[in-house]
Amino acid sequence: MLQTRFEASLNQVEQQVALAHAALIGGDPHEVESSTATLRQMSMELHGLVGGLRHSGNSVAQFRSRLMALSELMALQRDGLSRRTSTIDRALHSMLPAVHTQTYSQLASQYGSTGRQSGAFKLLTA
Repeated sequence: MLQTRFEASLNQVEQQVALAHAALIGGDPHEVESSTATLRQMSMELHGLVGGLRHSGNSVAQFRSRLMALSELMALQRDGLSRRTSTIDRALHSMLPAVHTQTYSQLASQYGSTGRQSGAFKLLTA
């Protein structure tokens, strides 16, 4: 019973990984977000079933090759997502370079600019 639930859950995770891969290739951010959120939830459920199988004495060794293939595909997706993120960051930096400028000059100390005095008192005579 538990083993059939595990296999059904593994099939669903495999299908969701394929959907997340297609969303990543398509480039729609909302679709990527929704498909990866669903994938995260399904993978957490699958992880819980792995623990249940181990406690019941059943083995997940027969599913090892499928799990390894899923792991490798998810690693490739993670790399692809980080590449896409860096490409977007570079594009934003080229379109909006002022966003990445420093707020304070490099010569400023924690108490203000080193080039002029701040709060100097002057003697007033009447």
